[in-house]
Amino acid sequence: MIEYSELSSYFETYKYYDETSGRYSAIFSNIEELIDTDQIKIFYPKNLKVVDKDLEVFLILDGKILYGKSLENNDVEIKVYFLKDINDITYKCSWYGEDSFHKISLKFNSDVILEFDSMNDATSYSRRIELEMVIKEIIRMLMGL
Repeated sequence: MIEYSELSSYFETYKYYDETSGRYSAIFSNIEELIDTDQIKIFYPKNLKVVDKDLEVFLILDGKILYGKSLENNDVEIKVYFLKDINDITYKCSWYGEDSFHKISLKFNSDVILEFDSMNDATSYSRRIELEMVIKEIIRMLMGL
């Protein structure tokens, strides 16, 4: 599974080699200014290496989801969602032959919906399998609330 520190280090190393790595490195460095990364319980890198989609970083901490992304004008946006504000959880499993893909939608009191979808948030089969494991970890954690 991809670890937060592994991906952060990768983009830090290559930030001067290409524009995308520089933008993504800025997401991680801004996050690291705000939190102790040892407090990360679950890491979900949405759209990692998905063509025509930008990386979105989701970190689940105690009682919160921290969301980070790069904006078009080289700004970084960080949002915090509180788990106590979730009012609806939808978990779906879709079967394609012998393979299954998982999706979880979290709806908050503010009507914001966060979606984690192993089929659409990754391109490679192995990355999809990793995201499925993370989605299952998220649902187990939420069910323990």
